[in-house]
Amino acid sequence: MKGELKVNHKSNLTLSSDGVLLEQLKEESEEKDLSLNTLVNQILKLHVDWYSNASRVGFLPIRRIAIQKFLERYTEDELYQIGLDVSKETNKDLVLLMRDKFDLDNALHVLESWMKASNYSYRHSVIDRTHKIVIHHDMGTKWANYLAGVFTGVFELFNIADVQFDHTQCTLICIINM
Repeated sequence: MKGELKVNHKSNLTLSSDGVLLEQLKEESEEKDLSLNTLVNQILKLHVDWYSNASRVGFLPIRRIAIQKFLERYTEDELYQIGLDVSKETNKDLVLLMRDKFDLDNALHVLESWMKASNYSYRHSVIDRTHKIVIHHDMGTKWANYLAGVFTGVFELFNIADVQFDHTQCTLICIINM
């Protein structure tokens, strides 16, 4: 309902931790200009949203330079098609494992969790029925084409065809009209 106030019930958690680890977390929270509580909550949320299940669905930690070397072997069109194929073959299972329900909101949530886990800066805005997703990946145009294929595959699973992409060396822009 319009004007309805959402109540967020929070619980307390007490942790014991190694002093060195706690000091590193304090330093990171200061670098990011966040409270230690906010940083720990971000870490816990990302663990639940991503890390706890990512390896079960085939995600691997891999160095950026290795991916860039692999990308050199393919054209931008081939990489788009690979992203599309990977997305169509795996995203339904991925979303179901990570979110228990396969719908567009959960699929977008999983994509955003992936962006966070990849440490990409991104922005997702919605105006009326138009979604605009901007991802700063800093991986080149070939990676942007791969990501465009992944996103296209997700949207095709929901019969959404009105999707436009633009990219630079560092950024992918995706505009979805629903």
